[in-house]
Amino acid sequence: MNVLPSTEAPRTSVSPASPPAVDHAIVGASTHQQLVDGLARNLDGRGIDGFHLTRLCAGTEDLEILATWDARGEPGTAANVRYSRTDYPGASLVTAASAFVSDDCAADARLEEGARQRLAEDGICSIGHYPLLRRGELTGTLTLIYRARHVHTPEEQQFFGLVAALVSAALTNIEGQAQLQRQMKRWKAMHRAAETIGSVSDEDALLSAAAQLLIDEIGMVDSFIGVIDEEASVLRERASAGVSVYPGRPPLSWPLTRRDVNIVDVTFTGEPVVVRDALRRAEAEGWGHLARAANLRNVMIAPIRTGDMVFGAMGTGQALVDITEEDVVMFTTFASHLATAIARARSNREQQKQLEALEAANEQQARLLDTVRELSTPVMPVHEGILVLPLVGTIDTSRSVQLMETLLHAIQKASASVVIIDVTGVAIIDTRVAEHLLQSARAAALLGASCILVGISPVVAQTLVDLGMDLGGITTRNDLQAGIAHSLSLMNLQITPRAAMTRAR
Repeated sequence: MNVLPSTEAPRTSVSPASPPAVDHAIVGASTHQQLVDGLARNLDGRGIDGFHLTRLCAGTEDLEILATWDARGEPGTAANVRYSRTDYPGASLVTAASAFVSDDCAADARLEEGARQRLAEDGICSIGHYPLLRRGELTGTLTLIYRARHVHTPEEQQFFGLVAALVSAALTNIEGQAQLQRQMKRWKAMHRAAETIGSVSDEDALLSAAAQLLIDEIGMVDSFIGVIDEEASVLRERASAGVSVYPGRPPLSWPLTRRDVNIVDVTFTGEPVVVRDALRRAEAEGWGHLARAANLRNVMIAPIRTGDMVFGAMGTGQALVDITEEDVVMFTTFASHLATAIARARSNREQQKQLEALEAANEQQARLLDTVRELSTPVMPVHEGILVLPLVGTIDTSRSVQLMETLLHAIQKASASVVIIDVTGVAIIDTRVAEHLLQSARAAALLGASCILVGISPVVAQTLVDLGMDLGGITTRNDLQAGIAHSLSLMNLQITPRAAMTRAR
């Protein structure tokens, strides 16, 4: 602990018999530097060679140096440095009810031998630790340092106790203002971050954006998002950002049975957790190398949960500042927004899968229908230039269109001159069906093919007469055999029995 540099031999300083009134303007300080300047004006000339302002780090036994002052303007211990209270001589002896002062550190039996030796090495002969309080609880110390032996009188101790009380009030005001500004800034950033993740639909992009937003917008130094993999029964890292991320780092994962790991346990409890001693905890859980890289001091972990559905957990950390209750509320709110966004992304993805499956099924059904239609309207050649189109079932509008397309394509391909349409398998021929047949016959005629209609039953013939249908322009025959014979005759051909052919020879 290099508290202050030692450049001269110890001397003896004597406390003023009646210290003057303390400058109450200390309470009006709005920054740490203003507070240090106010303290320096009040303490300069009292034989003090320097002072430290320290605070206790929440949830730990560490002291952090907030500010330092040296009477000669020489550099002392840097701000934001942390010590264990046991490594800061005399600090562990301070309580909320009493200060710790030592007129002669080298001979003070209350100090451990190692502490006395460190003070001697730093040229410190006398020291005074005065408690800083908030609502009656110890929050830090005002530490006064003397290079010469100093006698702490009761009046002086009372004076410095009053100074410490004013410093406590000033720090409460400074930190309150800073915290309020920080929280306002963070809530605004949180609102922007929530809007950002609300506009991302892909889950992987969503998680990556959330991890980065915690760094860029909220001001965390590191972030981690783990998502539950139900099939593998693990909590698997899906996104991370901050100083602990480097190329080639393998993703972290823990079995869901590892309830001793905070981020896993949070997925079961559904409650946020604040880890004050992050480095020690990280070593125990197997990610100490990442915590050291980020110099993590505190870590927040919150479930990514909406309602009763827990998708995973999110962790983020700080290196220099403590995590407050307001931070926990804000972080938990962000995790809730993220859970809602994940639920929406997964729902959209599932709907897209169902839509794609439905479209694929519709395409397959359409192909099957096309196949059925092709099979239901087969055009068969019975002789060169003669085609037969047997119809079975019901003829509706869509089938009539497909019938005409199939027929015309077959006529063109075969260069047919005669087409026989066999309606033996058509149960009902009404006005609409008859019109479809007439349209097909006219279209065939435009391609130079004559049309013969065969297979009209007596019932169908009576129906057509009753309907007043005129099938003029279409040759009709009783059955397919008669239709084929007529077709051959149109081509000056006929069917001759084999026996007759033999006699003719």
